[in-house]
Amino acid sequence: SFLTERLADVTAAFDEALPTCHTACKRRRLVCLQALVSRLSAEQLRSAMPAMLGEVVLATKESNVKSRAAAFDALLLVAERAEAAGGPSDAGREEALQGVVVAVCAGLAGKTPHMVAASLLALSRLVYEYRASPRFAPVALRLFEAVLPLLRHREQEVVRAAVVLVKVQLSALPREAVQPLLPRLVPPLLGWCSNKHAHLKYQVRYLMERLPKRLGPE
Repeated sequence: SFLTERLADVTAAFDEALPTCHTACKRRRLVCLQALVSRLSAEQLRSAMPAMLGEVVLATKESNVKSRAAAFDALLLVAERAEAAGGPSDAGREEALQGVVVAVCAGLAGKTPHMVAASLLALSRLVYEYRASPRFAPVALRLFEAVLPLLRHREQEVVRAAVVLVKVQLSALPREAVQPLLPRLVPPLLGWCSNKHAHLKYQVRYLMERLPKRLGPE
């Protein structure tokens, strides 16, 4: 097809158009990105993944609902294609999926709270999507441990996104994996229970109510 024959040119044009892409066109651009990802070879996907994921992750914080939905769809497609490129073995597919998670985790070191929060939301979606996969459980646990310090972040945008990820992790991880981490989880949450911002306070209180139901009162 034309796209297969001119893939390099199409990819270059796609990258060049990013700085001039209007917000109203973001959803359509993300739909085009999905079509492009579906046609990349395994090698092309690996080389293009960092740049693609950077754009997709930031788009998960778009104000437009349809743009956010398109961003999450693109994220899952990248993960699916990367996992398929890992080969038939479980080890290869697990390694490929870990590569996607690591690439998204790079955003946690971002210079802006917006980037950090977007990365947390993207990770939440990946954890939710692969919560039933035994191969993903070790990755989810390491991710849970890594995100706990962000509950003490000074920016509420980051804390709200971290709380979303924690809620997803609590439903995805087994009880015995979460219980040893409670001393690092509960104190920072209690610090936000009296926050003046109603939305964050509600999120934290809901999570605190879920903990005994999920892990038991003891």
